[in-house]
Amino acid sequence: MKLKNHRGTSQIAWNIVEITDGATKADINPKRIILACGMDSPPLDVPIDDEPFQLEGLTHGKSVYDAVFVMNYHAGHGGFVERVNPDIPIYMNHETKSVLNIISDFTGSPPPRCSRLLSHGQRVVIGKGELEILPIRLPHSAKGAMMLLVSTKYHSYEKLLYTGDFTAIDDAYFPLIGGVDVLLIEAANIGSTNIRKPNSKSERGVAADAARIMRETEKPVFVLCSTTNIDRIKSIESACRKSGRTMAMDPFMKAITDEVAHMLIVDPVGFMPDNMNYTENPRTHKYLNTAYQNFEAVEAVSKMTNLVYMVRQTMGDFLKKLDKLSPLKGATLLYSMWDGYENDRHTKGFLDICRSLGMKIEDSNAGCHADRDLLEAIINGVNPETIVPLQAKSADDITGSGLGHVTTLSNGEILGIFGSYQYEGCEIYKVDES
Repeated sequence: MKLKNHRGTSQIAWNIVEITDGATKADINPKRIILACGMDSPPLDVPIDDEPFQLEGLTHGKSVYDAVFVMNYHAGHGGFVERVNPDIPIYMNHETKSVLNIISDFTGSPPPRCSRLLSHGQRVVIGKGELEILPIRLPHSAKGAMMLLVSTKYHSYEKLLYTGDFTAIDDAYFPLIGGVDVLLIEAANIGSTNIRKPNSKSERGVAADAARIMRETEKPVFVLCSTTNIDRIKSIESACRKSGRTMAMDPFMKAITDEVAHMLIVDPVGFMPDNMNYTENPRTHKYLNTAYQNFEAVEAVSKMTNLVYMVRQTMGDFLKKLDKLSPLKGATLLYSMWDGYENDRHTKGFLDICRSLGMKIEDSNAGCHADRDLLEAIINGVNPETIVPLQAKSADDITGSGLGHVTTLSNGEILGIFGSYQYEGCEIYKVDES
């Protein structure tokens, strides 16, 4: 088996991982798959026309890949699927397909292709058994997120575990997975040896910060967070209830929240940003014509008091118009995202608009990636021969971590994997998914 990461080695998102079975020149037709097919994360509500990356055999030219596996609906794992050649099968689970469908409807992009739905513990066999992929559900801000156990018996039995994004793992999985040759782990929060938990704030902490901000001002409060971070949206809704405020959402966030969170405790007020031509896009009508029809124009919501607006990076024009109707000087924006996104042009432009309107910006975020302790737990649990990190801010973050034999790959570099563990079966389906 061979591992090649095309991009995403030392940056958040952009993951495109290639696995090839076979390790000798005698392999005439090796099976090749892609695990994760990501782009840069923000924002979700615009097409990805400015995405420059192309990969021959995946996005153009004669197809050379046998399958693409999308592990969750965050853009860093699935935002690139619409570029995949139409004859390459794409695998994802129900939650991922549903959210990507909503995103495509609101952006006018092609609906995501799904050749087969993935289910927790149900193996997918590529070819005549050259590669087997076992999806395993894990907690994450993207509901239904999965890690993938890839194995081959083509030469000697080899196993690779790709964690994807996760925030917890059940110890019961470890004896069922067994030892692995390579652990491909997303290590955004690995930090250095003297930093245990770089992102120590919990969702409860974010909710407490948000409630404090809401109580301390009579002005509107705005929250910038990922539209698909359902845990964060629920934390903000909890803060609204505790502070006596009302949450306000646009149709896009409302559609995703209804699909994945299955309604919040208190139904939010709806608003219609003028720059979002929802009514002109026929594919959005099914979301506007549901029981939730109280979407208000900017003029109407500007007269409402005590609102907490859930906003995105593309809503700068909405804020400018709202400011003309009801000045936002002194209002607060709660920035509840990874601080690295502040360098993204969409996010930076939105924050600059907030500052120009005299708004205050406060930060409060809970990490959506595993912390140092959890990374150690999974490494100890599967006892890998080699650890290959992705998304570490620098190679030094993990090479000096003392976590085991670490191999850092540059984008496009290939790692050969040679099996050293005997096959004992991984009957993950026997674990109670609840």
